[in-house]
This record gives sequence, C-alpha cells and structure tokens, in this order.
Amino acid sequence: MASLGQRYLRLVLLSALPGMPMFISNAAVRAAGNTRTPMLVTGSMNVINVVASLALAFGWGPLPALGLYGVAWGTLAARTAGCS
Repeated sequence: MASLGQRYLRLVLLSALPGMPMFISNAAVRAAGNTRTPMLVTGSMNVINVVASLALAFGWGPLPALGLYGVAWGTLAARTAGCS
C-alpha cells in the first residue's frame, strides 16, 4: 500500500511544476482587481480534473484503466491545462 501511495504522490508532486506559475499568475490577476478570470481558470481545471481522472481511472473508450495512477495523471493534465 505504501508503494501505491508513493507512486501516486510522485505524479501529483510532478504536477506542482506546471501548477506553480498558474498559482502565481492567478494571484497577480486577483491582486490587479480581476477575480473572475482566475475563478474561470480554476473552474475549468476542476472540470478537466474530474473528467480526465475518471476516464483514466476507469478506462473510458480507448483509454486504459489505470486506477489510482489515472487519477494522478488526470490531476497532472488539469494543472498543465490551467497553466497554459
């Protein structure tokens, strides 16, 4: 069980690399007085995270069923999409 958690945590921590610029840019935009744009970015990231995590965890369509690792890859995809 610990190796499962270790592998999951590695993937989620890898998503911190694209996630940090997104957090900083969202904070800068909010500080400038625009609170709507960061909210929309975060909302779209949440939708991407839920859909990608479920699709990769359970193997929807042509995607392989990755279980817990699919959830981690979905989080990585959502944070990367939020950074762009």
